[in-house]
Amino acid sequence: MDSPPITSRLRYVPPSPSGKSPLSPAAAPAHHGRMENGHFLRNAVLTIAGLVVAGVVAWWLIKALIGVIFYILVGALVVGGAVYLYGKAKRSIRGGNRRPINRW
Repeated sequence: MDSPPITSRLRYVPPSPSGKSPLSPAAAPAHHGRMENGHFLRNAVLTIAGLVVAGVVAWWLIKALIGVIFYILVGALVVGGAVYLYGKAKRSIRGGNRRPINRW
């Protein structure tokens, strides 16, 4: 049995004046009503899975942020210690332990 060419089976449906698809009234109760009400378990599992994924991503971001802050603090301590040791060595070389006598 030969079927007609695809172009002859397609039918042009002009858009409605409201801008909505002419099939939306027929599709709305059949699709959204049964799909959303009949799959509570699926929706619950997907919600829990989404919360778990969001929690894992949030935990990863928090750990990364804490790690960055830790490395910045360690770097600041290293630089501060180096400045302190440099100043101490410089004072020991030039004899900066004594306070200068300022007479006005």
